[in-house]
Amino acid sequence: MKEEKRIKNIFDRVGCDYGYLKKHPDENLLSRNTGLLARDLLIIYVILTKELGICIPKELVLSGEFATYRAIADLVDSL
Repeated sequence: MKEEKRIKNIFDRVGCDYGYLKKHPDENLLSRNTGLLARDLLIIYVILTKELGICIPKELVLSGEFATYRAIADLVDSL
């Protein structure tokens, strides 16, 4: 993953345990284990789009393709 360092920084900024995400990349980010809230996902979305200069279509978010670390990392790499 070419943007892993930047993605890690973004998750760290919202207070997420990045080490846990790397070990459980397919776990839903809103599960109790991650400690993230819905607003944290919104913050991650906004930071990703601004800092990486990418456009993440809302359809992908609504369809659940923004729900796990792996899905987000794959989206970032594909855009």
